[in-house]
Amino acid sequence: MSIAAVIKSFDLEFFRAVTHHNLRHSSAISSDQWEQAVAASCGARWIRGSNDLADVVHDSLGVSISVKTRYIEPAIKQKVPSRDFISHPDRYHFGGTRFSEGDLDNLHTVSGRCSIPGLDEQNSSPQDIGTAALARYHEFAQASLTKFNCAETLDVVVVHGESRDLSEYLLRIQFYTHQLNPIKEWRDIRFTGERTRYRGHRAQVMGFDLNGPHIGRISNLGRQQTCMLRFYRKTEALKILETSIPRPESPEFNIDYELKLIASSNRHSTGMGI
Repeated sequence: MSIAAVIKSFDLEFFRAVTHHNLRHSSAISSDQWEQAVAASCGARWIRGSNDLADVVHDSLGVSISVKTRYIEPAIKQKVPSRDFISHPDRYHFGGTRFSEGDLDNLHTVSGRCSIPGLDEQNSSPQDIGTAALARYHEFAQASLTKFNCAETLDVVVVHGESRDLSEYLLRIQFYTHQLNPIKEWRDIRFTGERTRYRGHRAQVMGFDLNGPHIGRISNLGRQQTCMLRFYRKTEALKILETSIPRPESPEFNIDYELKLIASSNRHSTGMGI
């Protein structure tokens, strides 16, 4: 299985060094920088400015890689003064059929826009909307496979943020197959807030598998309209790498070693520009 070989080749020490380097030179790491770091860490090619599903392509193994990232704020809820998603995961678990932004074991990410012409967004059935959106989801993935001559698609989800005491920067790299679980039911989810001008209108349709929300399609109203949402459960990951790096201002990270590690690696073809 080619995606297993890509995961096995992932150089976590190099990824730590590049992340530390990027944090030293910017207050926030851009999506391009995360994609470049993933590409370089598994010996693959970054696809600059891509509108395809593929952000990274491993040509020799024939694997298309989609990179998703989520920055986790130090405080998510007022009643929880701080969070540490690696050393205190017990505070953040899946709560049944509802998803919470504080649920770090079940993250969702935007998987791109998905227009479905010919269907009434508000009056078509959830099943019709979901089925059409799912077909476009698969078409989008197949287009990248064909374009880059790949046979498989790997999703890499990078979760990152400060530790509770702000002394370290935490990293969790999660690897998933892009293939979805069987969808058992499509549900209609509508705006209910009293102050929203969209009250009563369809917010999204959500596809549920046996364990809860799995894939969703945002309506043509509000933020992230016509986007697909993919839910990633920690328990379904092919592999999870958890690590941390000292904050950039800390002397604990050997900067000379960091630069030597980056310079010694023949990874400049990815367009990292380091």
